[in-house]
Amino acid sequence: MKKLPKSVKKQLLNLTFVVVLIAITITVLIVNFKEDGLSFENIGAFFGSANPYFIVAAFGCMVLFILFEAMALFLIVRKLGHKSKFYQSIAYAASDSYYSAITPSATGGQPASAFYMARDGMGAGKASFALVVNLVGHSFAIVFSGVMALILRPHMFSEIGVVFPQALIIFGAVIQVLLLGLFIACMFFGKVILKIGNWLIRVLTKIRIIKKPEKWHKKLEQEVEKFRSCRADLKNHPSAIIEALIFNVLQRTAQFLIPVFICLSVKPDSDPVTLFSAQVLVFYGYSCVPIPGGVGAYELMYYNIYSLHPGYDNSFILVAMMISRVIQYYICMLVTGVYTWVYHIVGVKEGRIKADEGVGDDEDEDESETPGSEAEAASENSDEDGPPQIETDADDPGGGTVLETATETAEQT
Repeated sequence: MKKLPKSVKKQLLNLTFVVVLIAITITVLIVNFKEDGLSFENIGAFFGSANPYFIVAAFGCMVLFILFEAMALFLIVRKLGHKSKFYQSIAYAASDSYYSAITPSATGGQPASAFYMARDGMGAGKASFALVVNLVGHSFAIVFSGVMALILRPHMFSEIGVVFPQALIIFGAVIQVLLLGLFIACMFFGKVILKIGNWLIRVLTKIRIIKKPEKWHKKLEQEVEKFRSCRADLKNHPSAIIEALIFNVLQRTAQFLIPVFICLSVKPDSDPVTLFSAQVLVFYGYSCVPIPGGVGAYELMYYNIYSLHPGYDNSFILVAMMISRVIQYYICMLVTGVYTWVYHIVGVKEGRIKADEGVGDDEDEDESETPGSEAEAASENSDEDGPPQIETDADDPGGGTVLETATETAEQT
């Protein structure tokens, strides 16, 4: 019997972990909050009294969440001269969303996009530029949303009144601001970042937190170089960053509007600005938890923050939370997962992807190997294996990505 590819095994493990977390979370919620009105009967009653136009709007925002990222990537690679089709850009965005949903801290998304970009014949430089610019836009959109929520409803944070959710929001905000600052610093102050990073690696090596310093030194150099080369390319394509910022802000707005429309569907007198600001705080709170999709943390944040609304009782909050979560995370994961797998299967039939090849197949093949070596090997054998891998470990959704390098360093320290 033929062995399953490593990528399939990894995805099955990730999916199993996510499903178990979801099952535990739903069970705990139903058992603990059944008396407060969380039941399948009440969920059915919710839909029975809901305005169907707002429900459709919520589903529309889920679709727009995928399409806005696809449009950002589509416009960026087009500016670089790559004749990408929009359905391909949807695959890059869908794989990003799907793998982010099933991997801790959403570290699997960017390498998955890179994998399919490489298999579609996109050059390493163009793929790297597109992903870096989109990543900066992604981080900017999150920080921008937080600033807007603070301006629109400045007292909401202090009104929460529960220390743990407030601590998660602060922690999440600090992480997002630091990440955006780090990305910008890598672009304009690469030498400084290298000096600080190499010093930190030496310190962590001395106290035996890092065991293979040469691996981390090389990874740091690769990541900083991507940003530095991206800054040079932006001089020739300055509008790319503007478009990335705009469409990432639109993407994040669409995501935050899903719970807003769900609440408005039953309680149309609710203040949409307050609901939007509340959802931004929910995002900041659960996004810093290194669990796929922030399962458990999302429900905690939602319940504590939406309880601030004077017109919402426990039953409404819990049912609205479950419906919002199903659309925003579970159905979105299903849709993007199906699109990604169909695109993968079609790629196999067209010969762009090997039948036994998948995202993550080359991971940890040689533990002594430094990050990026798989991509370099693929580049050397491009005639045999198809398009070369990009430098960001395109075949590895859990390592060597721009975003993961920052988050992994934080976790190691």
